[in-house]
Amino acid sequence: MNDDPTNTTSTADIPGTNANPKSNTMATLDNINPITPKDTIHVHGKHLYRTTDTTSTPFTIRGIAFPTPPEIYNPSTHGYNATTWLAILRQLRLPPKKKEVSPIQDSNSGNSSHPDIITETEAQNEGGLGLNFNTIRLYRMYPDQIDYSEFLEGAAALGIYVIVPLTSAFGHGVLDRTSPAPKCYHPHLFHYGARALKKYLKYPNVLAGMVGNEVMNDEKAWKAAPCVRAYARDLKLYMARMVEEGFLERTL
Repeated sequence: MNDDPTNTTSTADIPGTNANPKSNTMATLDNINPITPKDTIHVHGKHLYRTTDTTSTPFTIRGIAFPTPPEIYNPSTHGYNATTWLAILRQLRLPPKKKEVSPIQDSNSGNSSHPDIITETEAQNEGGLGLNFNTIRLYRMYPDQIDYSEFLEGAAALGIYVIVPLTSAFGHGVLDRTSPAPKCYHPHLFHYGARALKKYLKYPNVLAGMVGNEVMNDEKAWKAAPCVRAYARDLKLYMARMVEEGFLERTL
């Protein structure tokens, strides 16, 4: 992530601003806009902006955590199922459907009263929950073994940005918080992150990458802090060089 306040590189380590506390929390079909390569989230000063060919508007991250949905574990997929993941996203994102109901009869007069009233539960059962979020954070991904294109493209069609992990729980993607610097930064880790970025950056809705999730979460692990910083630095330098040489079209 670039600390230069004039930088216009896509990133997500600077919080979005211009949040409206009175904004509607219900998503509608009108405010679900698919994300395309023409959409760019960039930093200007302390603010995030979403830029298209014709407009540039303030962007605020409204995010939710998206842990791996529970299902029968399959070692070959590490729990990944694009159909299931997208079905959950649609249920969370799409608005409730209106349900046609019979008029409520007044028990005393027999006259119809409030014919269009349905309960919230009925509306949710007939459609989605209509949550007004625009970003999800994924905790575990395995880019060396799994192709996530179906899910990432489906999320883009729903107007959802994705924050991806750039470390893993095992293998070459481990940032070892049990070892002090420099041992916590194994040479395999950088190559893992570089491979992951080359795959993720093809998708315009990949907004940011996490490099230090739960690394320094006890009184001993702080010694690994220099490795987190060095890894983030190296990935930024790598992305900048790949863009300059024409191998990547953008950075995070």
